[in-house]
Amino acid sequence: MHRRLLLLFLLFSSSSASTAILWACSSDDQSAPPEPDAGFPNREPFDSGSKTDAPTDAPAGPTYKARAAITPTSLPDAGAPTGTLDLVQTGGNVHVTLTMMGATAGMHGVHIHDGTSCADTTNDGAVVAAGAAGGHWDPGDAGAHGFPTSAVHHPGDFGNVTIAGDGTGTLTLDVTGFNVQADGGIFSALGHAVIFHQGTDDGVTQPTGNAGTRAGCGLIQAQ
Repeated sequence: MHRRLLLLFLLFSSSSASTAILWACSSDDQSAPPEPDAGFPNREPFDSGSKTDAPTDAPAGPTYKARAAITPTSLPDAGAPTGTLDLVQTGGNVHVTLTMMGATAGMHGVHIHDGTSCADTTNDGAVVAAGAAGGHWDPGDAGAHGFPTSAVHHPGDFGNVTIAGDGTGTLTLDVTGFNVQADGGIFSALGHAVIFHQGTDDGVTQPTGNAGTRAGCGLIQAQ
């Protein structure tokens, strides 16, 4: 009888110790998990998608450039206005830079005209300086003249450039509504005349803003 009790006691003790050892091993495994990439040293980090949200340096599109060299017309007493009109198109935006010298002081209207020549014409026997430039360019039939900030205006309505006492002045602005592409269709300004007027554009009077006679003229050419 005593031998049976001793045997059972030994068996029970051995089983408890084994269970304790297994439990301890299991606990050790849970408290010290393997490092995530320990078995895969060449694995790439997880991509959360943030790369697609990062800004890129992709170009906005091709750039087109054009220039008009403005020279004096036959208009008397208008000084000797000369300058350049640079047009740089990126996407649907055209950056305009006009630089003038030799002009009379004050505010002068500047517009793209429909004609493709700066030649004089005659009207009832009177000479019209740069009359061949025609009226304002309006390929989309906007129907009204205005300032470039007006809701309705011709695409080549650039407003006014202020000329200082020394005869110089600069105008810069960004506009839309036309292009300077060789394949730009009716909305391409290439070949059209740019007129530097002797008077100030009031932005209201139709169809030219009452900007007066034509002191300077140049044709827009691709660069």
